[in-house]
Amino acid sequence: MTDHGLMMTGDNVLRILRDLKTMTRRCPVNRYKNWKVGDRIYIKETYYEPGFWKLHAGLEGPGEDPKDYKWVSCISRTRPEEKKMVYYGIDNPTSFKFLDGQVVSLLENKSRAEKGMQYWRKMSSMFMPAVFARIRAEITELREEPLQSITYEDILAEGFNVRTDMPTAEGTTGEVARLWYRQLWDSLNKTRGFAWVDNPVVKVIGYKLLPATAGLTRSNSGANAPSNCE
Repeated sequence: MTDHGLMMTGDNVLRILRDLKTMTRRCPVNRYKNWKVGDRIYIKETYYEPGFWKLHAGLEGPGEDPKDYKWVSCISRTRPEEKKMVYYGIDNPTSFKFLDGQVVSLLENKSRAEKGMQYWRKMSSMFMPAVFARIRAEITELREEPLQSITYEDILAEGFNVRTDMPTAEGTTGEVARLWYRQLWDSLNKTRGFAWVDNPVVKVIGYKLLPATAGLTRSNSGANAPSNCE
């Protein structure tokens, strides 16, 4: 049994947290050739972590080029207990709290960055380590098929909400669902060279949430970062 990271956009993270999404389609398929039913996945999402920018060794500041600096995180990316200091992007945090009780707003947080002080940096889902992931699941299904072979039932498993998605669109429920998924797919994959119209072969990944994730609600878990981590 192996753990795999799987990046998700904010909207899809919300659909998972609302028990709407239990399936995803990915390409190129060879990236997932070693994945097996029973393996576990952790969802990689946008997050904020506390830290500061530091000049590279041998340089004197203030540096003119952003490349003169490296990001230094104030928390360990290998210790699960550090997850409590992480804020998740989809939760839309408006303030951040230090261990000494100081609270800074999102705007003040940005100004701290300009002054070279510690602040919370928004990190791409690409860089989320496994220990920070709050959503974990077990793979229950793996198959390969042309993208346009997706069924209405599959679109529902992909997170389509009959009541709220495209309520004013014309057509049958099945037609509207298919249009919704086509637009979603192209918004994420067309520029990568995998447009809907080209009908690429995709890896279909079905999954179920693990007990630690089931019932998890959208809420900030980030709090209480060190006020000084130099």
